[in-house]
Amino acid sequence: MRKYVLTQDVGSLMSKWASQRGFIIPDGNYFQSLTEGIVADLQLLFDKYKRDVKVVVILAQDLIEKMKRKLALDEDDFIVSLDRAYFDSHFYLEVNRVVKNKKAVWCPLGEAQRPGAKSPESQIEEAVRMAGGKKIVLIDDGCWTGDSAMNIIGKIIAKGGSIKKVIFGILVERDNLSFGVPTQSIFSFHHLEIMDWICERDFVPGTPLGGRTVLEQSGERKYNIGAYYLYGMGDLINWASLDFPEKDVKSYSKKCIYRALDFFQKTEALSGKRILLQDVSRIPFNLRKSDPQIAFIDALEEVADKLISDKKDRC
Repeated sequence: MRKYVLTQDVGSLMSKWASQRGFIIPDGNYFQSLTEGIVADLQLLFDKYKRDVKVVVILAQDLIEKMKRKLALDEDDFIVSLDRAYFDSHFYLEVNRVVKNKKAVWCPLGEAQRPGAKSPESQIEEAVRMAGGKKIVLIDDGCWTGDSAMNIIGKIIAKGGSIKKVIFGILVERDNLSFGVPTQSIFSFHHLEIMDWICERDFVPGTPLGGRTVLEQSGERKYNIGAYYLYGMGDLINWASLDFPEKDVKSYSKKCIYRALDFFQKTEALSGKRILLQDVSRIPFNLRKSDPQIAFIDALEEVADKLISDKKDRC
């Protein structure tokens, strides 16, 4: 039986968002229930089509605490992180996978800087300069193919940086995979035992860092736009391995959207104020042209009704 690994991270990311934006969110039990709902729905799909897959949850807090313990041994080194969701570091490389939507087809564009950040090359130059000759410890939440990490490692070395080691939160081991530097991991899986690894935030629209970053197109406001892993909002088959009949992925996606709506509704009630589209740190692709002053809940409800019922409104 293969594993479908899900990192539980919506609670920690929403907590940071609420603190920055002045909102009050539900307690930790709420997010545990949210995760359990997502896991149950995913498992139901795999079981329905006899995929012989088990959904496995890894807690973000486990990754955070165990990474802290590992880094305690490297207090004299310079920590560079490819992940802003979980780990503290001396320097964050703001690099992520970028996509573009062209005629309702999602096209991968490789890796680029996050919205508002400098080019990857400029960031790496700055990181090496700030390291000031110290050994660099590179950390990331996970590694699937290894391509991204090897690319960054090569560029750091080319800029004169010295890498002591790389630490991954989750490492998918592959035969003959070598990074050329010492490598550690907190959780590891052989590629034959794992079907996919997904961050929970990718399934909950409005979550910071969720989905894939969408390249801005002409005429669109410069907001942080995300393609979440939901029907009509992103590519569930290629990004999340959910290659099921349309009616099933529609149903799954609708439940995920309603979970997001429930969270934001409860947050509004606790906070005593509305959440506007401009308050959301990552705006779903479908809302990229909407009025930033519109209530996020109203906008997301409208998108949900349209994209689930009509293919023409998928993008």
